[in-house]
Amino acid sequence: MNRNIVLLVASIVLSVASFQVVAQQDLKVGYVNVTGIFAASPQKTQADEKINKEFTPRLERAKELEAAVKALQEKYNREAITMSEKDLVDLQNKMIAADRKFREEQTYLQEDLKMRRQQALADAQKEIGKAIQEIAQNGKYDLILTEGVFFSSQRINISDEVLELLRKKK
Repeated sequence: MNRNIVLLVASIVLSVASFQVVAQQDLKVGYVNVTGIFAASPQKTQADEKINKEFTPRLERAKELEAAVKALQEKYNREAITMSEKDLVDLQNKMIAADRKFREEQTYLQEDLKMRRQQALADAQKEIGKAIQEIAQNGKYDLILTEGVFFSSQRINISDEVLELLRKKK
């Protein structure tokens, strides 16, 4: 038991001594607001523009399909009373087919758009990570913190540096 107490005391003394050595060294810490950087980065703006350009024709096609469905519904509401049974059934079948086609197009469009946005987000996060790493290495930082920080002073906030580097890489 005495041996355990001696070992415990020795380990405490060594821990305190090593803590003092670390405390005496200058620890360079930085903080990065990744969410803010992403929102303000030119990479996000470019990705948004590219996605909008890529999906605009499909969005217009979906609007056309929706307009066709509405037109068929309006025709049904206007002329259902005066139509023959056969014409009424034909119109109903057209409405169902047009609505099905619209919903299918809309579902595929939303899924593709979601996947494309996730891909763009992942690409931007990689670029932001590389920029943070580059600044950390060039600035000889010991520790870089991101979200989850309760408070950080402007003195250690390097978000503007990261954003500037991303703008240069644009």
